[in-house]
Amino acid sequence: MVIQRWQSLFLFISAILVAAFCYIPVGCLTDEAGAIHIIWPDGYTPYLILNIATAVILFIAIFMFRNTRRQKLATLIAMLLILVSTATGVYFIITATQEVTTGSFNVECLTLPAALVFAFMAYRRILADEKLLRSYDRLR
Repeated sequence: MVIQRWQSLFLFISAILVAAFCYIPVGCLTDEAGAIHIIWPDGYTPYLILNIATAVILFIAIFMFRNTRRQKLATLIAMLLILVSTATGVYFIITATQEVTTGSFNVECLTLPAALVFAFMAYRRILADEKLLRSYDRLR
């Protein structure tokens, strides 16, 4: 079996990565008193809503294959939201580490950049499909 639409697979992987990011711990911080604080992305409600909205947009973009222009737009919006989410996460980490002595971050904090890479790969495949469709239109 050959996958005809790679962008659907890439969009699905990206949506799963963003959705998984919402519910996995991304790091551990230890303050001066020795208390350990685990950083969860779902601890901040607006941040959680942003990530869930991004995952939903990516998932809906899978089913927009009949209109590549809309699928491209949805993918671009999702990529922008992933960038905003990453920047917001970095801001939260910077503000949280001001009163922290030591800390470590898990590999799971790289799920958002990985989701961005998969969304970009999907966008490139959508462009390739449009190019292929235009070449078939020229032949007619």
